[in-house]
Amino acid sequence: MGEYIFFMEVSEISDNGQISIPLELRKKYNLNTGDTIILKEKEDGLLIVPQTRISKLMGIYSENGFLEELKSLRREERIIQ
Repeated sequence: MGEYIFFMEVSEISDNGQISIPLELRKKYNLNTGDTIILKEKEDGLLIVPQTRISKLMGIYSENGFLEELKSLRREERIIQ
């Protein structure tokens, strides 16, 4: 199974271990100041995954159906991995 690179950006690690996530990716994944990400160690590097907050799921049951939204989030997670 081949890997596809959709976006590539170089980011520098600061003295205290911080990195900057490019604006385009923050917008695409709806990342905001104070949001939490998950760092997964993989065989060939690190994978950064946005952590879904429960507050983002509130109210989706009446709009799109809770089960369908969870399935959609799972599909997105597979794409990221």
